[in-house]
Amino acid sequence: SHARQQFEWDAWARRYGLDLGAARTVRLHDYNIVVEAALAGQGLAMGRERLIGAHLASGALVEALPGAVLEDPRIGWWFVTPRGAFSEPVQALHDWLAQTAAQSTGV
Repeated sequence: SHARQQFEWDAWARRYGLDLGAARTVRLHDYNIVVEAALAGQGLAMGRERLIGAHLASGALVEALPGAVLEDPRIGWWFVTPRGAFSEPVQALHDWLAQTAAQSTGV
């Protein structure tokens, strides 16, 4: 999908020792369109397993390189708020998210 810096592809290529400099690319403005393009056979796409799992399970999408997973600390979830103390509801949401994330990741 469209981004100023394609860090996901850059990081993935570095990890697997690939040079994507000469690869033909199409930049799409929305992740959903990226998935739809891949479903239509329009090329290789990088997807989030949680978002494309049903497509993988049905066979509509297949892993191009099984096991070639990108793990990069810049990819993840962030809890973003204005500076300052949290209101009580925001603090409650923050605490719940942190607890839920810790339980699901074992952190």
